[in-house]
Amino acid sequence: VTFCFSACGGKIFVEDSVVIDIPSLHGDECVWDIQTQDDRILAFTLINERFEDVQDYLTVHDGVGKDSPILQIENQMKYEASNKDLPPAMYTT
Repeated sequence: VTFCFSACGGKIFVEDSVVIDIPSLHGDECVWDIQTQDDRILAFTLINERFEDVQDYLTVHDGVGKDSPILQIENQMKYEASNKDLPPAMYTT
């Protein structure tokens, strides 16, 4: 499923997989509330950017709210079964 948003921010409940196509990560402050079922995790990847290059203006929290822990790409586990051709991902708990 692909969502193309012209608005800045929004709320999404993920049941399977979602690609959010945002024209640019630079600019206005956008807040996305992305949730899934309690027994699942969310995996975030960037297509045309690297997490290291956008950390000054992109923050992924592990939980609802600005007080939730911030995920860091350098703290993420490397899964051996993952495809080496895929970009690095950040995983929620």
